[in-house]
Amino acid sequence: MQMRYRRLEDLIELTETLRASRYGLSITDLKRYFGVSRRTVERMLLSLRSRDPGLNSVRRGGQKF
Repeated sequence: MQMRYRRLEDLIELTETLRASRYGLSITDLKRYFGVSRRTVERMLLSLRSRDPGLNSVRRGGQKF
């Protein structure tokens, strides 16, 4: 599967952002940060989870962190 350069760059930045976050980030935070829709953020997270099944998400008040 061929991945566009910009998408790959965004996934790397997402990984670094999540690792640097002390308290986690909500999907809304990620939408604002990347300037994309909720569905795009969900796809990005799904892509990371497929490569790292140990990636954790916690639900608090209906949001993922």
